Amino acid sequence: MRSTLLLILAIGVALLTGGPALSDEPWGFVQITCAPELRYFAIRRFVMMNPPFKGQYLTEGLDPGPAVVSALETKYGIFDSKRLKEQPFECAIPRFEPNARPGFKVRIIGHLDESSAQTSYCRIVDDVEIFLDGRRIALMGLNPCGFASGPDLLEINGDIQLLITICSLDLSDVGVARRLICATPNDDAR
Repeated sequence: MRSTLLLILAIGVALLTGGPALSDEPWGFVQITCAPELRYFAIRRFVMMNPPFKGQYLTEGLDPGPAVVSALETKYGIFDSKRLKEQPFECAIPRFEPNARPGFKVRIIGHLDESSAQTSYCRIVDDVEIFLDGRRIALMGLNPCGFASGPDLLEINGDIQLLITICSLDLSDVGVARRLICATPNDDAR
């Protein structure tokens, strides 16, 4: 009886002193579609909780490594702000002459302050800027607090004229399913 009690006590102490509990880690990404043949561009942001940094497809440690990052970009068009800071993404849709359809160029630049002295990840700069023909049209926050502002989806269709659609999740009522609210800004808003 006494040995059983000591064993239970030893297990309890080991569990209590095993280290701090890990909290959920949100990671923000964007998925980019550039389809010149369709005269279409889109970017959407999403968050993954606790991405599998260790496992079948990713290397050990917190850095997935350049090969994994390149595979995600090539296969799925998925980027994070760090990668877009190192190498901005450009999508060029050429002018289509027979129908005088406009061309346009989109550039995505990432911002990530890796040496920030902030104590909260919410206060660290982690976002992507979207430029259309050299003019900034949107900023998408990728840290957990940044998801409350900026668009969640931006589409540009260059079929007959440039049509920009900007969508954001309606987070005003926590008790209901989230709705995507979209708007098409006029030329003055660009």
